[in-house]
Amino acid sequence: MTDVLLRGGLPWGLGAPADILVRDGLIHQVGAGVDAPGARSVDVSGQLVLPGLVEAHCHLDKTLYGGPWVPHSAGDTLAGRIGNDLARRAELGVPSAARVRALLERMSAAGTTHVRTHTDIDPLVGLRGVEAVREAAAGCPVDVRQVAFPQHGVLTDPGTAELLEEALKSGVEAVGGLDPAGVDRDPVRHLDLVFGLAERYGAHLDLHLHDGGSLGGWELELIIERTKALG
Repeated sequence: MTDVLLRGGLPWGLGAPADILVRDGLIHQVGAGVDAPGARSVDVSGQLVLPGLVEAHCHLDKTLYGGPWVPHSAGDTLAGRIGNDLARRAELGVPSAARVRALLERMSAAGTTHVRTHTDIDPLVGLRGVEAVREAAAGCPVDVRQVAFPQHGVLTDPGTAELLEEALKSGVEAVGGLDPAGVDRDPVRHLDLVFGLAERYGAHLDLHLHDGGSLGGWELELIIERTKALG
């Protein structure tokens, strides 16, 4: 890969103009008057140079990017939106590795370098979403990390817990959880299950909690207790 030398930019947080040498797609050197024979020089004088952007929450496996326009058809509630996703998944051709790749390329062009994506896991889709995202991310300049995400519940959707474990065995980096009370109706069992999987496979844990009020507060206490217990 050709070295690229960005001349005279304003790197974020540095406070003064500097040259930035990029080698093999990574920042190699930052400073004044960088000497890089053979590098392609680009004058960025006076322009702000930012580190790569991080997309910490998206659902690449469900993207419709690059396809025909699809009007909104879900209801106003969380349950309605989740149910609509499930009902229309096959009709809309989700997941699609080609659309995931197209979106990743667009994100990369806009400066995104890291993505955490929450990939649906359930008995109907199995691990097809995981495989589609993995295929699309292969060779892509964006670093993609997946969360095995039980969008339709764990306890209320038999077979999902086993699929979450299969996803982690296959190399997925994190396991997710969703509204232990509002969706699964059993916060203790839900949290014990996903925390147990995270501990067993050394995975990250990414919980989505929409339950509000005193119920949500109690669930936060349960999450804190388990987090402290696992160090």
